[in-house]
Amino acid sequence: MARHLQHIFTLLFLLAASCLLVHDSPLWAAGSAGTSKEQKGGRQVKDVRVGMLVEPGFTELLPNKRRAGYGYEYLQEVAFRSGWKLHYIDARRVALVSLFEEGAIDVLMGMTKTKEREQTMLYSSIPQGNRNYFIYTHPYGSGRIKRGDVQTVNGARIGVEGKSVFRQILEDWAQTNGVEPVIVECDEDELGEELAAGRLDGVVDHDMRLNNQEIPLFPLGSTDFYFTVNPRRPDLLEDIEQAQEKLLEMQPFYAESLKQKFFTATVNQQGLAPEELNWSRARGRIRIGYLDDFAPVSANVRGKIEGQYALIEQMLKGNFGLEVESIPYTSETAMLDALKEQKVDAIFPYIFNFMLAEKDDIILSSAAIKVPGVVIQRSGFTGPVQTVAVLKSGSLMKLSSLIAYPEASFFEGSSLKACLKAVNSRKADLLQISNYRLSRVAKDFYAFPDLEMKPGQNNFDLCFAVGRDKPILMEILNKAITAMSSGEGNSFLFSAMSYGYGFSFSEFVHDHAVPLMLGVTLVALLTTVFFRRRLTKEQERKRILIQTNAELEATKEALEVSTEAAKQANRAKSMFLSKMSHDIRTPLNAIIGFSNLLLSRDSGREEVKDQVGKILLSADHLLGLVNDVLDVSKIESGAMTLTPTDFRLSGLLASVEEIIRPLATAKQQEFTVELDKDGVFFADKGRLSQVLMNLLSNAVKYTGKEGHISFRVSNEPSPVPERRNVTFVVADNGRGMSEEYMKTLFTPFSREHRPEESAEVGTGLGLPIVQNLASLMGGTVSVESKIRQGTTFTILLPLPVSTSEAVEDVGRTDGNAGGTGRGQTGKYLSGREKPLAGLRILVAEDNELNTEILTAYLTINGAALTVAENGKVLLDIFSQSSEESFDVILMDIQMPVMDGLAATRTLRQLDRPDAKSIPVIAMSANAFSDDVAASLDAGMNAHISKPIELSALIRALEATKVRRDRDEAC
Repeated sequence: MARHLQHIFTLLFLLAASCLLVHDSPLWAAGSAGTSKEQKGGRQVKDVRVGMLVEPGFTELLPNKRRAGYGYEYLQEVAFRSGWKLHYIDARRVALVSLFEEGAIDVLMGMTKTKEREQTMLYSSIPQGNRNYFIYTHPYGSGRIKRGDVQTVNGARIGVEGKSVFRQILEDWAQTNGVEPVIVECDEDELGEELAAGRLDGVVDHDMRLNNQEIPLFPLGSTDFYFTVNPRRPDLLEDIEQAQEKLLEMQPFYAESLKQKFFTATVNQQGLAPEELNWSRARGRIRIGYLDDFAPVSANVRGKIEGQYALIEQMLKGNFGLEVESIPYTSETAMLDALKEQKVDAIFPYIFNFMLAEKDDIILSSAAIKVPGVVIQRSGFTGPVQTVAVLKSGSLMKLSSLIAYPEASFFEGSSLKACLKAVNSRKADLLQISNYRLSRVAKDFYAFPDLEMKPGQNNFDLCFAVGRDKPILMEILNKAITAMSSGEGNSFLFSAMSYGYGFSFSEFVHDHAVPLMLGVTLVALLTTVFFRRRLTKEQERKRILIQTNAELEATKEALEVSTEAAKQANRAKSMFLSKMSHDIRTPLNAIIGFSNLLLSRDSGREEVKDQVGKILLSADHLLGLVNDVLDVSKIESGAMTLTPTDFRLSGLLASVEEIIRPLATAKQQEFTVELDKDGVFFADKGRLSQVLMNLLSNAVKYTGKEGHISFRVSNEPSPVPERRNVTFVVADNGRGMSEEYMKTLFTPFSREHRPEESAEVGTGLGLPIVQNLASLMGGTVSVESKIRQGTTFTILLPLPVSTSEAVEDVGRTDGNAGGTGRGQTGKYLSGREKPLAGLRILVAEDNELNTEILTAYLTINGAALTVAENGKVLLDIFSQSSEESFDVILMDIQMPVMDGLAATRTLRQLDRPDAKSIPVIAMSANAFSDDVAASLDAGMNAHISKPIELSALIRALEATKVRRDRDEAC
């Protein structure tokens, strides 16, 4: 009795303590959840935006914002090895690809490799996994396609997901097999509905979709899928490949294990095969016998089936659409007899043992549940086991004991209590029982103080038993067992462990009246203390919550004010830069224009020409500074964009050399250019020219007379498909840089001043622009330098290889080398005499100085000008003239009365043919990309920024004249 009471009190104290811990745990967890440590050890943390494909089993968002799936777990392995901080973007595949192309996503998972995607995506060299593709049909669909008969696919309507690789996979398979299906593109969500409704005969899908209703008929092949990285973040590709190599070194079959984990049902079964469906329809109702008092495996509780058998029955009915009649039995012997007499088609449970199955002349399904065994024996018993206690009605227990102790005999008891008495009295050596059934013997076990429990020697599996004449039913049961996840099975097991344990509540109260009264009193006291503590903590929590909400609201308001102030400051900065750019460029246009006019006239005074040339150099430098400030502003605001075009590498070098060589020659410097291998690439040629011009002009500037400057370019294979690593090296033997200054080399406005050397004019913006543009192209910049020994800059760019065949061998930049503003002093007269002879030009310009310069430029080259002081006057002149009176219009943007944009829109709407076709070229001191876009949107054909580059204007007008002459000839 003392031992009995000790057990009861220990149980009650543990129960009360666990209640306090469970109820207090949320407060404890809340206090610890907010503590986090920054990453240490000097490891760089990278912010990575990851597109999460919303697809069950691959990457899915579960309740309570939990994530799971194949792709999610693989991503975590890569992220923690690479030091990534992940930011998730959830969407369907088409939306993710669109966001990826816009630059809003850094990494995508599960992408199949295609030529089109390789143009815009960087693929990992190691696959993330493999998908197998099939033509699927539905068990209640049209039934047109037959397994094993490829010709039934001829003319069948096969659905494929739009904008995916499925169509190409189906077309390749169809061509190989000589069939021509009707391919129907649908949205992903529509495919299953159309197939089930019979409007499609089949669909193409892969084996990594959780869909148990569809049946695979024909394998189409398989493809690998990969991590893909935005070309702007090549560093992430290197992280992924290093992490994959390490992961596969530790777990060579990692991808296969993930697939088995998340796609067991789709890997092993995909609904009922046609022969299985036909058998079940012909059979009508399937009868299955089960034990009604074998919780938690199977039980009948107040007329309701419980236990794991209930889950399998639900699978057969709900997932496979079968009609199932479940028949309860009170003993294994009666159930087995019913199977042999064909009163039922299958029984559950049966011990998974092929020798026993042969003896009973039955066949077995896959194991449905693993049962851990427990042994009850006398304390200190060491064996050998000669007699095992078993229930008379418990053939499963007898069979499992026979497997564990094949040489032992049996003591058959009428109840579990009788079996315990037999062990205690030495009539039997032990009792073996399922761990799930311990509660059955709990109250009686404590009545025998000399008995002890220990793990059994034999854990056995339970399965279905089926008559040998029904192998198709066995296959159906196997599919139901496979489709049941381990998590679902365990939840049914534990929920059913409370059913049917064979003793009443009144009996328990009668046996334990005094301990129960003491226990209830103790629990009441502990409950009172708990709720008082809980009430106090709840009140404190509310107070903290109110205070925290008030602080958050105040912080939110402060952030909104700060954000709005930042936006206003950014808008003010943009407006200021735009205004200053326009106001500086306007007088510069006059300075450069009149200086060029002076130089073009042979005055005979070399002194004057020299002075005018210096004016041009200073004006050119000032324009370069304005453009540099604008570029830095764009980079800081994230507005800098690239405009890729096809170009030949040798042509780019020729155009850069054309500008730099005269500068080097003027200082008597040796300038060498080397190209080891030519190639055609698809990148922003103008911005690349700007990078090279900045480095080369600096080399000329900071190298003395008779110095040496070399420009070397190499073109090598890249590990990234469809790209080449192009390396540009600019080296000189000039003044060099100190180690201290090189620490701030790429900081805006940073310049090195040395007392012993004369100061060079500049803002310190060129190299920061070089670094940012190189980074925008996915490349790197490195530098080596020593004072008075020279400097070497190396730029490595992974440039995409062009697929275009029509690319000129030699290209040139249009005057200002990618927008730097340098090189504006070139002559405006072409090599031929009066190249614009006969060209009639209508000009809208309100500035008298600009009008005078344009008139001089164009008349010298043979053109005839008509000038209007604003857009309204230009429209009047054009409207009153006869058709084809003018060949081209030069339109200023900012003018009184009517500006150039409004004038162009009105012009294009005039009811006369030449109003729609006449070329209109904008001439404006507004040089931002938004200004260029506004000109083109208004209906203009081109936009030339002021100060006007004379050669570019002449070439544009000359091209207009050539088109006019050609049209007249026709």
